[in-house]
Parts: sequence; C-alpha cells; structure tokens
Amino acid sequence: MKQGQDLSTLWRQVAQDYEEIRREQEEEWISLGQEERIYLTEQLLLLLQEAERLEGEKTYARYA
Repeated sequence: MKQGQDLSTLWRQVAQDYEEIRREQEEEWISLGQEERIYLTEQLLLLLQEAERLEGEKTYARYA
C-alpha cells in the first residue's frame, strides 16, 4: 500500500503545483495592458495555426 500512498501524494503535489502556476499566470495576464494581451493572443493563434499546418503535413505525408 506504500506505493499507492506515494503515488497519491505525488498526484496531490502535482495538482497543487499546477494550481499555483495557474494563479501566477492569471496574475501576470491581469497585469498586462490591453495591447500586450492582444499581441500575445495573436501570437498564440499564429503558433496554433502553424502547429495545425505541420500536423496536417505530417498526416498527409503518412498517407502519401
């Protein structure tokens, strides 16, 4: 049962760390000005589009 308890403790710590990081990121986002938020949002969307494009190319190459 020790291993199960260790795993449970580990997952609890992961969840706590995640929540702490999420709160820090929310605070950082709130501290940004509107122009900075817009710029970062645009950059994120461009990154996601590029990731989708590359994934599509990989999928196409697999079936070509």
